[in-house]
Amino acid sequence: MREHVGKKRVLKFVLLFAAASIIILFVLFLNGRKGRESSQALDPLVKIEKPQLMDISRTLVLPAYVEAKEMIPVIPLVSGTILEYRVEVGQQVAQDDVIARIDSEPFDQQVLQAKAGYLAYENSFGRIANLYRTGNATAQNYDQAKAARDSAKAQYDLALMQQGYATVRAKAGGTVITVMSAQGSTAAQGQPIAVIADLNSLVVNLKVSEKYYPLIEQNKNTLSLTVVQPESGLSYSASLGPIDPYVNPETKTFNIECRLASDGSVLFRPGMFVKVTVVYDEHKDVYVMPQNIRKTDGSVYLYQDGKAVFWDVKPELENDDYFMVDEAHSKTDFIVEGQNTVFDGQTVRLLP
Repeated sequence: MREHVGKKRVLKFVLLFAAASIIILFVLFLNGRKGRESSQALDPLVKIEKPQLMDISRTLVLPAYVEAKEMIPVIPLVSGTILEYRVEVGQQVAQDDVIARIDSEPFDQQVLQAKAGYLAYENSFGRIANLYRTGNATAQNYDQAKAARDSAKAQYDLALMQQGYATVRAKAGGTVITVMSAQGSTAAQGQPIAVIADLNSLVVNLKVSEKYYPLIEQNKNTLSLTVVQPESGLSYSASLGPIDPYVNPETKTFNIECRLASDGSVLFRPGMFVKVTVVYDEHKDVYVMPQNIRKTDGSVYLYQDGKAVFWDVKPELENDDYFMVDEAHSKTDFIVEGQNTVFDGQTVRLLP
């Protein structure tokens, strides 16, 4: 009987111990699960994106002013009072059109005087030439008379030329953009009285820093130029003109000429302030990522197997907005949000 009671007590103790063990294991399991969940909850949240396919380029934006490629001053070659002044600003003129007429009376008198002298020497030379042919004059007499006649002829021709200069004509066609005189004023020899420009041939001259010379020269056959007028928003594609073969030692710059086609004259005028965008290096259909995902040192974080992976990227090409991604990383997930709170190899969670 006592033996039977003892067995019952042992069995009861075993059952209690087994129940207690199960309870303890269950509690440990719950605590471990909560610990893991708590640990996962502390992993930083990040957002990921893959590179996108687009064009990327490097550009320069430079301020400049529109100019007429050909600006021709109208310069009188004689001085005098202007009796007629026939042009005004904006007027179209053709080559040889009369711009002004200067009082020609002084030159008319010079022509009469020179003509009289020339005719006198011409008659004298004729007489001596006849005597020379008959042997009644020496060769020296003949040469002296001929030289005097030729000198008088030159004076007469000069007087005629100056008389013709009293009518001031346009040396080329174009638009009058500046007038500097008026009827009744005095024209001074060598001083312009108007300026004519060809508004169908406009240019923009860019002063570019010498550090860009190799890049511009190497890519001159593929340069893209866009001229923008900031105030109006007008824009126009320009073609590349001459590139200076030297650098100005004082300003450390070189000049690039941008040419506007004839239809660009409808939008732009000489003296207008513009900004020119020069695209000097361009890649089409390449994989890129935005610059704002990079850290201050230029590195980025990739997402691989649930972890953040550090990459010190060295892009082949970049601009202010994007950087180029090599083909090997074209399908890689980049961390685009939360990259500033992670470290290399850290487990991260994805934002929805």
